Amino acid sequence: YTIQTPSKITGSLAFIIKKLGLISFDYSRKNYSKMEFGTSFEDPFGEGWNWTDDLNLDISDNLTVANSYKIGAEIRHHNISYRGGYRIDGSPYANTDYYSDRKGFSLGVGYKFRNSTIDLSFEKYNKQYNHQLYDAGLTNQAVIDNNNTIIKLSITSIL
Repeated sequence: YTIQTPSKITGSLAFIIKKLGLISFDYSRKNYSKMEFGTSFEDPFGEGWNWTDDLNLDISDNLTVANSYKIGAEIRHHNISYRGGYRIDGSPYANTDYYSDRKGFSLGVGYKFRNSTIDLSFEKYNKQYNHQLYDAGLTNQAVIDNNNTIIKLSITSIL
């Protein structure tokens, strides 16, 4: 089978403030409803049915355009960089009650020495979604509040 993934358009702006630091903004747009599956499978009964037809209909009915916004800043003082940012990643689902936007922030600090840097970052983001626990019967959906925290340490060296 074949798959056509959604295209992505990104635009970025950055303002450099002398040697003190910078402020940046990124915008991205992805149209998930344009995803499409295809196959070379031929219907043995000659009815023209293809398993990807139903899947592609579900995709176009349930997915939509997702926009992403990111803003960040960095301040440099001698060999140390301080960073902070905020992001909103739009939900790819047409019904945002099912799966909400992802929102979060990040903080970081970096130290540059000789040809190397060491960076420590902290990221926290949140998203909510509804989950049907059982496929049969009249059951309520569970509302999942998903909070994630990521801490990263990286060392980069240019040889």
